[in-house]
Amino acid sequence: MSLDLYNPSPPLSDYVQMMWHWGNYTSSHPQERILPVGLMELTFNLSGNDFDIMNRSVSRTPAIIVGCQTKHFVIDTSHPTTLLSVLFKSGVALDIFGLSAKELHNQIVTLKDLWGSKADHIYNRLMATHDVTERFCILENALQSHMVHNRERHYAVDYALDTLVAGSQPMSIKDLQYEVALSPPRFIQVFRDEIGFTPKVFTRLQRFHRVLDIISDTSHVDWADLALQLGYYDQSHLINEFRKFAGISPSAYAPASKAHNKNIPYLEKS
Repeated sequence: MSLDLYNPSPPLSDYVQMMWHWGNYTSSHPQERILPVGLMELTFNLSGNDFDIMNRSVSRTPAIIVGCQTKHFVIDTSHPTTLLSVLFKSGVALDIFGLSAKELHNQIVTLKDLWGSKADHIYNRLMATHDVTERFCILENALQSHMVHNRERHYAVDYALDTLVAGSQPMSIKDLQYEVALSPPRFIQVFRDEIGFTPKVFTRLQRFHRVLDIISDTSHVDWADLALQLGYYDQSHLINEFRKFAGISPSAYAPASKAHNKNIPYLEKS
C-alpha cells in the first residue's frame, strides 16, 4: 500500500487543494464512514472495479464526483483498491464542471454524467499505465482542458472565505454581511452558489473539523470545556451538531489514524 501526493502546475494549482494516488489501499474493516469535508472531490477507482456507495442513488461507476457534503456517506472497503483523487478548493465547481456548487451539494454523481464519453476516455488512459506520475499528468491535463479561465468570482465570496477560516473565533455572519455591503439574502445567495451551502453552515462545518482535529489527537476529552472553547452553547449542542454531520455520537468516533481523521470504520450500530 503506497500513498503518493502531487502538486499540479498553475493555473490548475489555483483550483486544486490536493491530488493523491493511493496504490492498493487495504482496509482492516469492510466498510468506511466518510465524514463531510465541505469540499468537492473527484476520484477514480483504478482497480478494475466500480465504487460501491451505500444508500446513494449513484450508478455503479469507476469515477465519481463527490459534491460539497454536509453529511456522511459509507463506502465499501472490503477489497484492495487503487485510487486517484483530486480534492478541489472551495468555489470552483462552476470553473471545472460547469455546475454551481449548490447543484452538487450533498450529491455524488458519475464523471460521465458531466463529461460524457470523455470520462471513459480518461479512465481508459489511466488504466493503460501503472506509472503514478503519468497518471497524475493525464488527469492534470484533462482538468486543465475543462477549466474556465479568468472567471471572476463574486468579491464577497473570496473575502468571506478568508475571514471565516481565520482563527478560532471568526467574524460573525452579521458583521461579515456588513463588511461586504450585501443584504443578507443576496450574501447567502452568492455564497451558496459558489460554495454549495450557506455561510452559517460553512462556519458550523469548520467548527466540526476543529472538534475532529482536537479529539483525534487526545485520549481524554472534557466535552463541556471543549464546547465552550469552540463556541457551542453547551455540551449538548456540540453532541447534536456532531451527530448531524457524522451520523454518530462523539463517543463513538474512532478514526483508524490521526492523519485521516475523517475516514473511520463503519459500525452499523454506532
